[in-house]
Amino acid sequence: MVTPPDSRGEACLDLTPEELRTAEELHDEVFDLVTRALVKKHGLNFQDSEDITSATFVTVLRRWRKIDADKRRGYFFTAAMHMAINHFRKQQSIRDAESKAAERDWGAPSAEAELERKEKIGAVRAAVEALPGKKSREVLIYQCDGLDDSEIAEKTGKNEATVRSQRSKSLPYLREALSDYGKAGE
Repeated sequence: MVTPPDSRGEACLDLTPEELRTAEELHDEVFDLVTRALVKKHGLNFQDSEDITSATFVTVLRRWRKIDADKRRGYFFTAAMHMAINHFRKQQSIRDAESKAAERDWGAPSAEAELERKEKIGAVRAAVEALPGKKSREVLIYQCDGLDDSEIAEKTGKNEATVRSQRSKSLPYLREALSDYGKAGE
């Protein structure tokens, strides 16, 4: 039997017995389907999926008469998916807040760590600049931007095979130049 969603029962007190029976049938028909869909599609754990499905059912009950009878099932599924997205957003906000709090607790990186980071960046930049041939440098600089070979080829107007070849020929030079950097810190 469909029970009121909260202790006051405000959401469905005005539903007729026929509407409550129809709501109960909808609940029995889709509750498990929606819960499993949330687990499968969004990777939620079962408990969170059930909670979201229950909250969605409350939403459907509150809007029962405003939703076309033949669209209630679809509305239920859509509303549940939206609630899952809101759940993820809320969880992300919590993680962001925790991360910021941890960052405040740990403070900014030490001057030594910042200097080491800048030295590494300088070493990589120097190694790229020392590569033989301007074309190889262009390819590696684009690669550092996170582009794949086809995107690099499009930006440089070169054939993708040429980009791949130039990039692969440049990597040994870069490794050799950077190997000296790692030994200098030992």
